[in-house]
Amino acid sequence: MTRTHRLLHRALPFALLAALTPLALVSGSSEAEACDGCAGLAQAAAPIESTQLLVVKFHADWCGSCEKLAGPLESLQADFAGKPVDFVRLDLTSDTTRAAAKERAERLGLGEIFESHSGKTGFALIIDASTGAIVGELRASQELDAMRGLLTQSLLEAAA
Repeated sequence: MTRTHRLLHRALPFALLAALTPLALVSGSSEAEACDGCAGLAQAAAPIESTQLLVVKFHADWCGSCEKLAGPLESLQADFAGKPVDFVRLDLTSDTTRAAAKERAERLGLGEIFESHSGKTGFALIIDASTGAIVGELRASQELDAMRGLLTQSLLEAAA
């Protein structure tokens, strides 16, 4: 086996793990592939340093409210592109995705929030990135304009 083959052989499990991670941290400023409920997928382990807000969607493939929330979240992500807002999707569809979601939440400093909300899906929390405080909640039952207003107000308050 050549040196290159040995290096690739050792790196392959890590590359597969990264490719199969079922979670998305989505930054309005990052380029990426499409995913459900968000317009891009970034592989960052933490929010960008200039992030003021995190919009954390608690998602499951079987959740009807999650499906309804997907479109409005895509619109919000487009509306807030270039602003200090990161969109995160925590997938609670299966035991495997739930474990990965828990790990991602912990890396983002959201372990306690994940533990207190992980039994529920179909909503997104607006979190102040500097304090970790929940400052708002987005639900599929809300109008897009109301969601946009809440996110705008939360961003103004976080910046103050």
